[in-house]
Amino acid sequence: MQTITPEKAVERGTFIIVLPTLVILAGIPMLAYYINLHYYQFSLWYVLPPFIIVSFVLSWVYWAWMVVKWKLWAYERVDDLTALKRQAVDRNLIYADGSWFNKTEIKTEAEIQRLAWLENNAGQRYADKLAEDELLVPEATAFYYKAWETWVWGALSLIAFWLGISYYLHPESAKTPREIMMGKVVAIPAGIYLLYKFVTRLRRRKYPVLMLSNEGIYIGESNKTYSWNEVAYFDTIKYGKTDYVKIHTDKEYEIEIEFDATPSQLQHLHQLYCQRFIRNNTPIFNEED
Repeated sequence: MQTITPEKAVERGTFIIVLPTLVILAGIPMLAYYINLHYYQFSLWYVLPPFIIVSFVLSWVYWAWMVVKWKLWAYERVDDLTALKRQAVDRNLIYADGSWFNKTEIKTEAEIQRLAWLENNAGQRYADKLAEDELLVPEATAFYYKAWETWVWGALSLIAFWLGISYYLHPESAKTPREIMMGKVVAIPAGIYLLYKFVTRLRRRKYPVLMLSNEGIYIGESNKTYSWNEVAYFDTIKYGKTDYVKIHTDKEYEIEIEFDATPSQLQHLHQLYCQRFIRNNTPIFNEED
């Protein structure tokens, strides 16, 4: 069976669980409101409350039934179960282990046993994945800002400057005072900010944002390389919809993942390179010694 990344599995779960749940939750009251408005015109205080309750119950039943099907599908295809669960919790797809809400899942005895078996064997599967990738992952993996995004920042800065300058030189082209205000007050500062982002990205394109290797990690923000035994903390976190990699060395770094990498990929590479580092730096003693 072909394996997939945690991100792909969570995307599928969002599509088949979260979106239909929201449709059920919002759709039933909206349908009741529409029918009442056009056909009956009863007081909404009598119409909406029961349909809101019905929509909540039905959406919960759908989630409780479908989430089990998704777990069985995802647990069989994702090697890193820890990363999968964490991302699924972040996307409000499932609840954290130990949560009372997990007890409301609708599953058969066979599904309970299958899920338990998959979770119990997840550690060995991930260890096998690490062993397999030992032969595939190079000694170092570098991550750069995406080239096309860098040039998009540059193009947007030119557009903003052009709009701002045109309103200064030809104020009669603005149809309303609001357009004049937008052109003079907003466009120029926006152009300066976008130009700053463009220049910063362009300069940093020469060096990796991050580079993980057998010996340690290079951080482009400080242009320093740290040995793995100098890295006290390495993790990926999410603020809103934005993913960051958080690193603690002699200082704390929070780097937005704006390059070609996923949180699970960074976590996996971190595990693999640390494993190599420990193996390469552990002294071997002969029995004679």
